[in-house]
Amino acid sequence: MEEDDRKLRKSAKKEKKARKRLKKEAKKEAKRARRAAIDSSSGSSSDAEPLTSGLPEGAKWKPPERPLAGWNESSTTPSHRSAGSVAIRSMDMTDAEMRARADRAARFAVSAAEREMQDRRALPAPVIQVGAVHGQSKALEKSYLRLTALPRADEVRPLPVLAESFRLVQRRWEQERDYPYACEQLKSIRQDLTVQHLAGDGPRGRFALAVYEYHARLALLSCDSGEFGQCQAQLIPLHAAGLWTNAAEFGAYRLLHCMAVRGRSVAEELRSVMGGLRREDQCAPAVAQALRMVVYMERGEFSAFFAECAAGLHNLGASLVRPLLQPLRERALKVVCAAFLPSLPLSRAAVLLGFGGDAAVCREWLRAKGAIVELACANNDDDALLLTHATTAAFRAQAESRDREIGPAPPSR
Repeated sequence: MEEDDRKLRKSAKKEKKARKRLKKEAKKEAKRARRAAIDSSSGSSSDAEPLTSGLPEGAKWKPPERPLAGWNESSTTPSHRSAGSVAIRSMDMTDAEMRARADRAARFAVSAAEREMQDRRALPAPVIQVGAVHGQSKALEKSYLRLTALPRADEVRPLPVLAESFRLVQRRWEQERDYPYACEQLKSIRQDLTVQHLAGDGPRGRFALAVYEYHARLALLSCDSGEFGQCQAQLIPLHAAGLWTNAAEFGAYRLLHCMAVRGRSVAEELRSVMGGLRREDQCAPAVAQALRMVVYMERGEFSAFFAECAAGLHNLGASLVRPLLQPLRERALKVVCAAFLPSLPLSRAAVLLGFGGDAAVCREWLRAKGAIVELACANNDDDALLLTHATTAAFRAQAESRDREIGPAPPSR
């Protein structure tokens, strides 16, 4: 049986090779025939008389000019119609047709604005003076507008006027606490400082440092992380230029801000943040506390993190940490439920979750999150228990119900 299959495969291969050989020979024959036809046609055309024979030496041959059918050379209009052509004749137009044609011509005419733009483009390009602008404005209050062209000197305030405007903003903030107004005025002051290159060393640099630090503190108090980030970016080179007055305070803010924004990748930012501080600033209490909190966050030591928050943060660090407390408590609750089985005293859970031992507040928060708390006596939290095993099962059921509502996840490629 195998011998017969082998013979059949050999015969099939031989037939295939024979067909290929026949195809190649047919292609070669067709190529030879085409070549012979081309040679014969070129030989016959070479015997014919060239078109340029009889012309004087140096002259070029031109095709004969023949008048178009139905065209009278003595006029610019056709003398008669040929078959299938469209008759073109002069006709008397009415006033309505004349107005319609005039309107159409006006639509395609060049407008005054386009003509003015063409004239401007024809003018030589203006010479732009690169450098600082010297302000001449005396206005204390100025709305902030993003620059779309080179600033004008009569719209920019010099340094003495900016100093007076800054004092006005400080007085208004102490009296009214109006952050939108203060933010707009401080941004306009920062803009005037930038276009006049007044953020360098010396008294001008110290004034710019005071403006950026004051705006950063107001942004922290008002939970404006965008403006705080912009001020921090400008304070880094100012502190590096030798203006170290509040470098430790804002170094701690940078650490806490990186922890809040970067999350798990905050370790990558530690080298640049700590490297930008002097040795005495690195050992400052505010920087040391911020560094401890970053380490607690990275290690998942939630109880130590909450204890540090309860002890109080330096300066305005609490404004950066406050938005992180709720998500951290939720993560800590899952860790506590996995670590303490099957139950945990509510007083102990309140300490671990950062409620400072306030069992009543902790109980209300746990019930709002779907945890299961068992009370030994009504309205008595002393002997209450957090049923960690049942809470874990309840969280798992909630997650499964959410997955069913959302639908199955797409298959991974």
